[in-house]
Amino acid sequence: MPGGSTAFTEPMEPTQYETSIQEVAAVLQARTLLLRLSDHQLTPRIPRDVRAEARALLRWFPRAERLRPVLEGAAHLQRQGKPQGKPLFDS
Repeated sequence: MPGGSTAFTEPMEPTQYETSIQEVAAVLQARTLLLRLSDHQLTPRIPRDVRAEARALLRWFPRAERLRPVLEGAAHLQRQGKPQGKPLFDS
């Protein structure tokens, strides 16, 4: 075709590193979601029992600044193939 290629290329599979970073981001985003669910002003129509459960989970959920280095360290060990006993995240 004139003016450029129209060849279709398959999307590349994410690398193990990219997948680990996505897993870390997902856990951090889950904490943010729990925070939003527990705030009545941000989410006024959330049922009381859901809000209470979000607060209960947040009670022991580490803050992002503490959680990120732990998750990234575990992801680094997993990428290096070091034995950890269990996968970084079980499905």
